[in-house]
Amino acid sequence: MTGLLPEIVSVSALKNDNIPALRSLLIETVKTNICRKQTLVSNQGNTEVKPAEPLMYIDRAFVVNGIGTVLTGTLAQGALSVGDKVRCYPANILGTVRSLQAYHQQHQSVSATCRVAVNVKGISRKDVGRGHVLTSTHMTASMRDMCIVRLNKTADNLKQRKQRHVEVAMGTWHGAARLSYIPNTKLARLVFDKPLPLIFGQRLAMIQKGGCGLQHGAEIVWFEPVMGYQKRRLYQALDNLPEYLKPESQREMLLALQGYFETTEADFTPAVAQTYIAPYCFDNQWLVETYQQIDALLAAGISMASAEIATRLRVNEAVIDTLMQQLKQQEKVHISYGKWCLGQGDNEDDLPAVAQEILQQIRRFGKAGLELNKVTVAGGKKWLRQLSHQKYITALDDTIYFDMGLYLDLVKAVIADHQPHDRISMGDIKDRTELSRKYSIPLANRMEKDGWVRRDGDERIILKAWSA
Repeated sequence: MTGLLPEIVSVSALKNDNIPALRSLLIETVKTNICRKQTLVSNQGNTEVKPAEPLMYIDRAFVVNGIGTVLTGTLAQGALSVGDKVRCYPANILGTVRSLQAYHQQHQSVSATCRVAVNVKGISRKDVGRGHVLTSTHMTASMRDMCIVRLNKTADNLKQRKQRHVEVAMGTWHGAARLSYIPNTKLARLVFDKPLPLIFGQRLAMIQKGGCGLQHGAEIVWFEPVMGYQKRRLYQALDNLPEYLKPESQREMLLALQGYFETTEADFTPAVAQTYIAPYCFDNQWLVETYQQIDALLAAGISMASAEIATRLRVNEAVIDTLMQQLKQQEKVHISYGKWCLGQGDNEDDLPAVAQEILQQIRRFGKAGLELNKVTVAGGKKWLRQLSHQKYITALDDTIYFDMGLYLDLVKAVIADHQPHDRISMGDIKDRTELSRKYSIPLANRMEKDGWVRRDGDERIILKAWSA
């Protein structure tokens, strides 16, 4: 099966046959492995090389009396040192390296690639098993049951690219998956039975299900959900990744695809034409265009929540939140009633944590309203009065509170196309607001106090028209 085994060079030391070829192959192989294990970083315009983050595939976990949990496996990349903080997936548990052993000797540090035994503090034996991975706290493994891989080696006799079930070997993990080829690319989709810790560039092998024939060698290039509108550009970007994958390969691809990437590096320095707003690094041109789109969405006095802006722009909501906070610091927007508005103003997210928790609770209740006996936040009743005074919420009566934004929406629904002196019945108010009698009567009374209506028997007289 050409391509699935290392290249074989026949040599003769006596005749000096193919010795130069063997030497070249060994040097190239070492260079390739070194290349895979390094990360390029930009520091004030200069490009530096640093070792990759540690990644260890665990094959055993056991307890040694007087020592604690010991994990053994292969350190595939990076280095581990005594005292390092580590994270174990899929349990997502933090631990500390107490001691290291390799080749039957104690070490202060070990480097890839080698077999190693790691004594860890903070990780229990019952939380770790064969197939799990150990990484540094700076490296993130995503738990996913699907990934896209780039096929780099294929068995000669595999001619029909049809969906099939295969066995997958990835590190020390071995299990079944459904393989689907992506047409006109070197890509394929793997769907597993359960979520696994996946890392960009992670290599794996696919084996004939129920047999021993190797079918593909591959590298993981994507493991996030894929939206329909994104597929064509995504597949093109993944298909054009460089031959040797590194962390910066993923970042360059994400910048080209979506305009930003997330990084957990505390001392991250952006490259030229990039802007870092923790925890994201943005392409400057994408950032300018996105700010312009946000400005256009909020123009003409329209306000929107982060989730709505994210949906309109097809951008992750957490990214939008980051950008909106940046614009808020520049006093270009402010947040009111849970929605972003252009210009300066009071920002409700500057309120104390207890007040924001009360606001979130009221908004979760929606039209059910927050009643005094449902306030669970310590000191919440005092903040209800303060928030009412600041007009973040309104009291329909002495015991029921509504979010001010919801209250104004209900007022708009009641007034609608009515003009001053028009009459409206309580039945109409119930129908227009879809509130029960328990809430519609207090709503009408609140509207009377605020000067929207005046009671006349069983009807309400509109006092002023609605204006946006």
